[in-house]
Amino acid sequence: MGGPALQKQQTPAQGAGATSQANTQSQAPAAGAGNQAAIDQLAGKSGGAKKPAVDMGAVNSGASFMGAASKAMDAAVPSAGSFASLKISGRIPIASVAVAAAYIEPSLEMQLARSATGEFEVTLSSQIGLRAEAGSNGGGWWPKFMAYFKGYVKGSLKIVGDSAGEIMRQFMLTLRLVIEGACDAAGAPSSIKDMMSNGILSAESKKATIEGMDSGDSITASVGGGVEAGAEASVLGGASATAEVNFTKKIENADGNRSALEISNNTSVTVKGSFEHKKLGVKITPNVTFVFAGGKLTEFFVGISASKSMKLGDFSELTLMGAEWATEFGLAMKELIKDAANKSRRSEVAQISSLVGGLAFGPEAVKYTAFGQQLKSAARAPSFASQSAMQISYSIAAQAGWSQKKGINGKGSLNSDSSFTLGGKTSPLSIEVKSGQPIATFG
Repeated sequence: MGGPALQKQQTPAQGAGATSQANTQSQAPAAGAGNQAAIDQLAGKSGGAKKPAVDMGAVNSGASFMGAASKAMDAAVPSAGSFASLKISGRIPIASVAVAAAYIEPSLEMQLARSATGEFEVTLSSQIGLRAEAGSNGGGWWPKFMAYFKGYVKGSLKIVGDSAGEIMRQFMLTLRLVIEGACDAAGAPSSIKDMMSNGILSAESKKATIEGMDSGDSITASVGGGVEAGAEASVLGGASATAEVNFTKKIENADGNRSALEISNNTSVTVKGSFEHKKLGVKITPNVTFVFAGGKLTEFFVGISASKSMKLGDFSELTLMGAEWATEFGLAMKELIKDAANKSRRSEVAQISSLVGGLAFGPEAVKYTAFGQQLKSAARAPSFASQSAMQISYSIAAQAGWSQKKGINGKGSLNSDSSFTLGGKTSPLSIEVKSGQPIATFG
């Protein structure tokens, strides 16, 4: 993975022509060895992403699941500007009583980015299974608990935090809140509620997580399988058959009270969209989530990634010698959000169209890393022609959104594509990461 050199950014190019000119002044290696090493990395010949030291057999609690996931996240995005996609699934025991032996089975798909300041931003789609082995009916409360839980565990989340550990603690905090709500709704005994909740996140960790959330941290969690009574009829009426309307919680630290949470109940509409980046030849089908409070749009977000193989010569011409690929990506992102908005709530389309007008990735937004500059230098070398037919693998990733607090924002990355996997379908934990050294960032 990238070392300190990859954090050194070049001055943004001011267009395709200026980009080529800037290359001649870049910090190209004196010898061809460095350039060849860069090509080998792009072609996947220099090893994959660094695997974290994770004990795959030790996931027997929410705490061990958090620790393993945090290590994988840190390995996937080790430096500022890094992007990665991450899949994590596991099996966490939360109760062993006369009622049943119960297990939470999270299945998470994350798009994670590390900002220039080191802060993590994660968009996450989740499906959380609840498995219970044979037992009694729990005096009537267990079926009610199961029904409530199953209605609140599928959806999209956006989490902003200072570290991988904090991101996972905030996710587990959200899951604990769902467990607590399920126990209260079902009338479960307090001893059972405490056992299950602490199996996800201990009371001490819950308190520390809340106290550690600063003004920039937040969780937007669409965790409902349906909408509770009182949801805006206009949202329901405006949603197409392809849209999923959910009950959403916005979780933040309460102003002036570092030991309490402020939880606002909203409605969200999640729509699966798609677009094709013609220059790079990738088709992407992400989910776009719109959050409404009091009938007004308050936030939307989307996180995407895709991998592709291409001949090295074609890749060089498309992405290293100009920045049109980033411009096309920005335009495609805008159309994706507009199209999803049209399917979710037509009365808001004009507002969203105006908002995403501020989302653009042009030539001036592209910054090549030292690794990217090495690739540019290699593409100009006389020996490059003999390697231009080599198949290489790369990935493109981005996050975009708008909120009342932060306005419109978007960022992305073009990476060499490498991956690692830990565990398998039958192990207590399974991790799959697609990452790689950043070639260029935009946004």
